[in-house]
Amino acid sequence: MPLASLLIAAAAPLTGLWVVGEAADCSRPGANAWVLMADGLYAETSLPRGPITAVGRWRDGGDRLIYTHAHIPFTAPAPERAMVMNERTEQRLAMTAPSGRKRVFSRCPAGSLSAPPGQPQH
Repeated sequence: MPLASLLIAAAAPLTGLWVVGEAADCSRPGANAWVLMADGLYAETSLPRGPITAVGRWRDGGDRLIYTHAHIPFTAPAPERAMVMNERTEQRLAMTAPSGRKRVFSRCPAGSLSAPPGQPQH
């Protein structure tokens, strides 16, 4: 994506529920997803009901998603990392992870994530 297009797309908000993977299937049980919360925290979980498997902090770096990543149980402080955004729209993020691996996040509709059985809805 040309730099000018990336700067225009930078206005696309990142908060919300994103399924990870090229398939973009928010209804597939067990799909890996990230929940980017407005307070700068995120949780990695499985759709549709969890459990949460990792947490961290995130921030919008314009052409990068900057984040920390710690798996549960916590064993060490999480260093800050960045995924470079190659494509950024309201519905899709195509990024390159620090390892060089390509990552695609697709926005999920409201209702794609629910409380586990036995836990009341919020």
